[in-house]
Amino acid sequence: MSKKVLETDFPLMVPPNPPLSVHPRMVEHGRNGSLRRAYSSEELAPLHSPSSSETSDYLSDTQEHPEYLLQQSDHYHNQEHLVKHPPFRPPTHRHRRTEDDQMSRGARCCFGLLFLTTQVLLHGLITLILYWVIQFRWKDGQGLPFAWRGTGRVALEKQWNLHPVLMVTGFIYCMGQAMLVYRSCRCCRRIYNKLLHTFFHILAIPCVVLGFLAAWDYHSLRTDKDGNADPIPHFYSIHSWLGLLTMGLFLLQFLVGVFSFLLLLCCESATASYRAALVPIHSTVGTTTFLLAVATAVAGLTEKAFFELSITYPGWVRYIQGAAPEDLPSIGGIPYSSGHFLESVLLNVMAATLALLGVLMPLLLWTPQFRNRSQHSH
Repeated sequence: MSKKVLETDFPLMVPPNPPLSVHPRMVEHGRNGSLRRAYSSEELAPLHSPSSSETSDYLSDTQEHPEYLLQQSDHYHNQEHLVKHPPFRPPTHRHRRTEDDQMSRGARCCFGLLFLTTQVLLHGLITLILYWVIQFRWKDGQGLPFAWRGTGRVALEKQWNLHPVLMVTGFIYCMGQAMLVYRSCRCCRRIYNKLLHTFFHILAIPCVVLGFLAAWDYHSLRTDKDGNADPIPHFYSIHSWLGLLTMGLFLLQFLVGVFSFLLLLCCESATASYRAALVPIHSTVGTTTFLLAVATAVAGLTEKAFFELSITYPGWVRYIQGAAPEDLPSIGGIPYSSGHFLESVLLNVMAATLALLGVLMPLLLWTPQFRNRSQHSH
């Protein structure tokens, strides 16, 4: 009597209109068995694994697979109760990716170009802001351009230097890389993408906290040139209001994401519908948080440009047109120089880079052609 095995670990294409009395996924011995006899009317026996869970639909890559046992149906009680079946290693993925799940060649080229441009902008922004701090905010040129809880006006200025560097690193670089994980790591399993996505957000948390404290201390402990207390009010500007809103959304996103898409995996089947419904909301709020971070950074750069450069800020346009430095506006008797010109242009370039990231990131994340059709849920 020919023995049959029920393979439930991977799907098979089924001819149309199979006999109703026969399960369409019954095949003969072996992983490459033919469907020729799958539609016979013979009674079929279920497959039992003595060690695997009956509710599991796949086996892990590291699990040792014992020999599968074929249990005869009640019609064949006169035969041996158990018959050993040759061991085989079933596939470990729940879904096989088909050609329809892949991007077209044109979409792949366009995605690669946009992704490369975005990475250049992300890394270039960090480089530009470090150059700006070292070149123009490191007044004394001694020690390091950064400090923490130091004494004196110079140390306080160095502590403020941590604010733009850490905030841009946390909100723009780390959050941007976290969102791009689901588009760039296509060959990885979904759980690995989730863990990498969470890891980048965890890296952003200390950056945001330290950057916020650096600005808070600078406002609270600021002194004038004579050493007298001269604090700056907190949360008076558009930049600070946008920053508070961005930090609030970021915290909400992180808590909801960790709870819903990681902790609730312990009861995966019971929470599948909830997590699937939450995916578009989580994605939309995440993109909104990134765009708010971009707007906050641009507002901060604009505020700093007018505070530090004041009336000399628009002078770079006439300077590049060949006007003499003595004809350009100056502050405190210091004539306009190439340093004023370079800092003005550098601030504008950083703001333009942020604006380009605000356009490219949603384009990469929300363009349907750049998304795998098999990756619509967490």
